[in-house]
Amino acid sequence: MERKPHGKRALAAITDLKRVYGMEYGVHATRAFAAESECAGP
Repeated sequence: MERKPHGKRALAAITDLKRVYGMEYGVHATRAFAAESECAGP
């Protein structure tokens, strides 16, 4: 039996939110966001 952090309803809601807000990146994109914010400075 495989355990998943989100149920089917939650995954459907996440998919809808990604579509509505145009979020086409995956989980690995967060590393790029961190690198960009470090370079931006105050």
